Amino acid sequence: MIEIFKKTRLARLVRLAVGAHEIPFWQLVMLNYAKRYTKHTISFGGKPLRITDACSFIGIYRSIFIKRCFHFQCAELNPHIIDAGCNIGLATIYLSSLYPNARFTLIEPDPDVFACLKYNIESQDVKKAILVNAAISNTDGQLEFRSEGGASGRLVANGKGNRTVRAIRLSSVLNHPVEFLKMDIEGAELDVLEESQTKLMNVKRMFIEYHSFNDRPQKLSEILRILSEAGFRYQIHEDFTSRNPFKHIEDNDGMDLQLNIFAIRS
Repeated sequence: MIEIFKKTRLARLVRLAVGAHEIPFWQLVMLNYAKRYTKHTISFGGKPLRITDACSFIGIYRSIFIKRCFHFQCAELNPHIIDAGCNIGLATIYLSSLYPNARFTLIEPDPDVFACLKYNIESQDVKKAILVNAAISNTDGQLEFRSEGGASGRLVANGKGNRTVRAIRLSSVLNHPVEFLKMDIEGAELDVLEESQTKLMNVKRMFIEYHSFNDRPQKLSEILRILSEAGFRYQIHEDFTSRNPFKHIEDNDGMDLQLNIFAIRS
């Protein structure tokens, strides 16, 4: 019976609640059964936190607070951290617990998600944060954006968007040393890296979520080339892959592959 319980949804929630001591167990149960893309305010570390989608929140929470995927150590007491595509700010909340005097530049294009981000940064007492309601791109201006309601909004073209958002170049925020750059920009990663590669010398460590779309050429090799030429070594972790790709390529919101790239200056 113990082995059967370990495989249940309830057991997974128990491990989440016990593992971080951040979220009351009853709230995790509620979120696990909540309707997708609905907003909730929960208790997080004893303080209010607004979320936009329970399903994506639990996955991101597990990666950041349980697996501690963005944990790093540095000598700087007030490191500069840039989070491009920061969603509701979970990575920032975690990193601010490591470095309370860190300086954050937080960039999020979706206006609805940005409103939750702003609320969370204030309610969770993040001290030094510049919030930018914009998308990271290879150009400045106004671009089409498809709002998904959770963690997967993206820039699009040809009338496929449901709103227009401001776009800024990554290079415009890389003029000074950056201890950690996180990019989760839903497919724009190669364009952005190409535009900013002369400024990557200012970045010490980087996270990139790589998105491969079914209807576009794969660009992983070009991204890795840019990282290598900029002086980084990298580790690649699986995020979404097909279990049996010779038999069937699975689809995840128009993507056939998602990888997490951790780049560290050598």
